[in-house]
Amino acid sequence: MNERNAQLKKSRMNRYFIDAVISLADTLPVDAITLRQVADAAGYNSATLYNYFQNMNQLIAFTLIDRMSRIWVEASQLQTKCDSSLYHYLGQWLAQCRESFQHPRLFLYFFQMEDKTKIYQCIPDYFAVFPEIQEQLNPKLSAQIQETNFIKKNQNILLPCVEDGYFRAEDVDSLIAAADILFGGILLQILRHRNDPATPIHYTQVFFRFLHSFTDAYLQKQSPESEQFYNQVERWNTRLPK
Repeated sequence: MNERNAQLKKSRMNRYFIDAVISLADTLPVDAITLRQVADAAGYNSATLYNYFQNMNQLIAFTLIDRMSRIWVEASQLQTKCDSSLYHYLGQWLAQCRESFQHPRLFLYFFQMEDKTKIYQCIPDYFAVFPEIQEQLNPKLSAQIQETNFIKKNQNILLPCVEDGYFRAEDVDSLIAAADILFGGILLQILRHRNDPATPIHYTQVFFRFLHSFTDAYLQKQSPESEQFYNQVERWNTRLPK
């Protein structure tokens, strides 16, 4: 088997097991999922799974990065629509809501992790298996992803907004804390209303109403682009604004 075919097989097999974890996580607590359950759901035995992952922790890390990579790709696409740093910040939150509210149990598990560094450290290994995903990221976002410290990563998302005069540097930590508390609370609410297909749409709008409210309290100058963004989300019915 040549190198190209070997890479394709590795990517395909990784995808089978990642998709199995995602499917299981929709009904089971993430930390209760076993390797045997994943292997069975993917249609392979445990020995085959061990050919591609060292252990369950690595598989969970790859699964979380896989879902986050969808957020990064969509955020990159949204950022091409407007050159405003505040718009880019909102675009990252919109992409995160779109993906995480579809898989609240998986993202709540990540959100509640005390040490997220172990997940971020697996990003280079994930991109080595799925290089086509990294190629879809814009340079700024790609550089941002390399940060493995969760606190610094969140700060770096808002830093361009500070540089452009939208927020003061001393308010960044308060903005991060408010958004994180809101996001975590909404994930818990969604898990209580999983049977309603409109739940992800509804709670995306709820999230952005609150985000709009508390970011405005810290905003140092107006941004017509961000107001248009908020209005798009509020009018969203069956599709997210593009």
